[in-house]
Amino acid sequence: KMDRYLYRGDLVYSVKLGSYSFGVAGNYYLGHESREFYQDGGFGFYNTQEELSRSFKNPSFTVGAIAQYPWASVGINYSMGAKLKGKSQRKSLDTTDMEEDYELALPYEAGLGVTLLPFKEHKLNVEARWEGWSQADANGKDAIKLGLGWAYEPQAETRDSYWKKMSWRGGVSWRTLPFQVAGADVNEIGFSLGSSFPLKRDINRLDVGIIALQRGSLAQNKLSDTSIMMVLGFTGFDIIGKASDRTAPREIPIKEELTEW
Repeated sequence: KMDRYLYRGDLVYSVKLGSYSFGVAGNYYLGHESREFYQDGGFGFYNTQEELSRSFKNPSFTVGAIAQYPWASVGINYSMGAKLKGKSQRKSLDTTDMEEDYELALPYEAGLGVTLLPFKEHKLNVEARWEGWSQADANGKDAIKLGLGWAYEPQAETRDSYWKKMSWRGGVSWRTLPFQVAGADVNEIGFSLGSSFPLKRDINRLDVGIIALQRGSLAQNKLSDTSIMMVLGFTGFDIIGKASDRTAPREIPIKEELTEW
């Protein structure tokens, strides 16, 4: 059994200068890996049992820029490679080894994206991404990912029907993985489709989507993997509202003097 995850947190700062925007981000990676092996040979408490646990973390850095035009926008970004450092420990049925230093190398990534506005309320996006695995892993090979996407984003205020206010998005991608299987490259093909359901406030919406991935080929790699993922997201949902302004000038009643008769 194997359990592995890698999380990344980003702290982003950007500035807009005319038609250009520039941004920097501090990235922090946090991950864990656990591998367990168990073999039941009918020996009771003496069955083979081993466990390998690893934890790793470290920061990185990303820069990017966007140029905006009335009919298109062009964006580039670069993420530095990182060496995640941590500890590794092996356990067996009767032995627990001392913790050892462990490193996991992540490659640098460079991306280029172009968005076109061929029609009103329609967007067409082309993206390319390069991952430098050959510098991060002696046995790795550089990987590339190409994507083509389309989005329909209607102006909600011009639609009289709720269903006509919905946004739609779709895309297809092709990617090479940074390793070979059976002496051949492993390719990945992805398809995605999503929509946004507008809620009460202008910026609030519910995002739903589906992603299908196909990796490998039985003919070339002797293996094939198909996966389907559901995506659910929320945008908005303001929980802090502005209090009513009760400090506006108003007439203050004058105290009435009572006179005895």
